[in-house]
Amino acid sequence: MTGNISVTASNSFGTSPAITLTVTVITIPATPSTISGASSFVPTVSYVYNTASVSGATSYTWTVPTGWTITAGQGTTNLTVTSGVVGQNGNITVTTSNSCGTSAPRTFAVNVNDIPPTSPIIVYGNNNPCHNATGQSYYITSIPYATSYTWTVPTGWSITHGQGTVNITVTAGNNGQNGNIKVRANNAFGSSAYYSYPVTVNSCVCPCLMH
Repeated sequence: MTGNISVTASNSFGTSPAITLTVTVITIPATPSTISGASSFVPTVSYVYNTASVSGATSYTWTVPTGWTITAGQGTTNLTVTSGVVGQNGNITVTTSNSCGTSAPRTFAVNVNDIPPTSPIIVYGNNNPCHNATGQSYYITSIPYATSYTWTVPTGWSITHGQGTVNITVTAGNNGQNGNIKVRANNAFGSSAYYSYPVTVNSCVCPCLMH
């Protein structure tokens, strides 16, 4: 709000011309409405975050999670950061300020992911099923940062249930249709290498002993 303050001097002979001073009332700026930018991403990569200008604000103060680095834009509406390593999650915050004070913070949750690793993958299941055996189960334990799993089976085998999960059910192939059951872990940033689990079809005499 802007207005004028006027003052005059007077005595028994009259009044002086008015002297006018224009004044503006300043208040603490409002909290920024939003923070825009990625919320999930790979480690140690540069990203940009921004917030809309706030009326009356003269500066913007940003903070980032432990392990992250602000590389440009501190004090402005546009911030450039380098993300931390996997697990260094937290909040990006921004406050506005002027000569009267600082607003409440606006927060934006962020987390650092990575392509899932291959090394923890171990496949469990029967590596020597009877030919055409149904209901064969193969499984792995959950892999860090994975959101889905891709399985492949040897030619002549078929996946009947569980593609995309840690546990699949398959029907084995015929005699001689040996090979590898393979699995990889996936997320939004990519996929691990395939882990291979060798399997051999057992040409047992039916009725087979099902494992």
